[in-house]
Amino acid sequence: SETLSGDVLRHVLYFVPRPPQVASSMGLQAPELWRGGEKDFAFRGRTGRVVDVQFFPDGGRLITSSLEGWSAIWSTMSGHVLRTLRHSAEAGVFEARVFPDGRRVATIGSDRRVVVW
Repeated sequence: SETLSGDVLRHVLYFVPRPPQVASSMGLQAPELWRGGEKDFAFRGRTGRVVDVQFFPDGGRLITSSLEGWSAIWSTMSGHVLRTLRHSAEAGVFEARVFPDGRRVATIGSDRRVVVW
């Protein structure tokens, strides 16, 4: 990661093999979905400063985490937000992880609190 004017800029890549796709985030930019080596689209909506992305096991959704305290679950087909998760008004979300069954997620924030959704 790089630091610029006190903001943490983290470059994130996450790959899922079926279907082959890559999610990327460059800190202050909207996350992007890549398929077949080409950018398919950028996610629009509540993105904030994204510091983490992870696909759900089915590859049809992904979750992002932002320093503004939100995680968002996105459709990888439409790029639309399916659900937003407010971890905390005072804490950024450092990571979100999807349970292996794809039915729940866990977030951890700068408040050192883990929330299972």
